[in-house]
Amino acid sequence: MKNIFRIITLPFRRISKKAKKSHQRPEENRKRVGKSLFLVAIALFAIFIFRFVWIITVNEIGGVNLSEMAKTNYLNTTTVYAKRGTIFDRNGVPLAVDASDYTVYAVLDKAQVDNNNNKLYVDKADFPKVTEFLNKELGIDKKLIEQQLNSGKAQVQFGS
Repeated sequence: MKNIFRIITLPFRRISKKAKKSHQRPEENRKRVGKSLFLVAIALFAIFIFRFVWIITVNEIGGVNLSEMAKTNYLNTTTVYAKRGTIFDRNGVPLAVDASDYTVYAVLDKAQVDNNNNKLYVDKADFPKVTEFLNKELGIDKKLIEQQLNSGKAQVQFGS
């Protein structure tokens, strides 16, 4: 038990022994402690500044790109589906039913190109393919599709 007490109090005994050896007055000791704390504060401040500058220049911490992480925090795409109920008359017969409605359009204006001059319009050579596809997938009459595509407009739409 006595040995354990000696082991625990060893650092305190060394500190008091060193303080007795230095023979400093309290004012000098306070100045010395103040200077030491000041140097520690300056060192910590320098470490924080170095880390801050490092983060700004490298833009990465632990292999994680901070600008990409910021984009995922602030940019988010969600689809909000409208929840509309069915409207019934007084006999319980539905008058209006919630249904999805889609509009398909075809751009016919040859000026519609992207930055790399890739066409963003339907070419006349593709009209038969478009007619066949819309007839097969949406059940629209082929004559109506051909009439719309050959109307000379910049853009036509199919659906409601």
